Amino acid sequence: MAFKIIEGGGREPSDYHGLAVISSFRTLVVEVLRALARGEDAGNGIFGNLAKFLHHLGTTSQHPNLLINEAIKGLHACICTEPPEQASNPLEGIVQASLHVAADSCCTESGAQGRANQKRRALEARIAAMLQNRAR
Repeated sequence: MAFKIIEGGGREPSDYHGLAVISSFRTLVVEVLRALARGEDAGNGIFGNLAKFLHHLGTTSQHPNLLINEAIKGLHACICTEPPEQASNPLEGIVQASLHVAADSCCTESGAQGRANQKRRALEARIAAMLQNRAR
């Protein structure tokens, strides 16, 4: 969810900081994903976006959990455009399964590595199925 502020365009929306929390959190997550893929936060995007997120979070009257969930739902909709059981694009399932593997691979809690291995096998099965379907 992006919104544009037009200079001299009048008052800001009544929930400006709530919208800014959603927008800055989404951008923060994207920067974290990019940094994880690259192996570093080359442009320091994480820190800058974290600062924006915290600033707006501190000035909104809305509950943080609601705003963060709204941002997560929006990001999820970008990745998963169809329900899993109706997905016509197997790549969406592979992307989602890859995120599960990445999350559990980075986790240090007990049992995380077992979950990561299970999810890695499920990811490999999705990839194999997609390749089989393409070969037909």
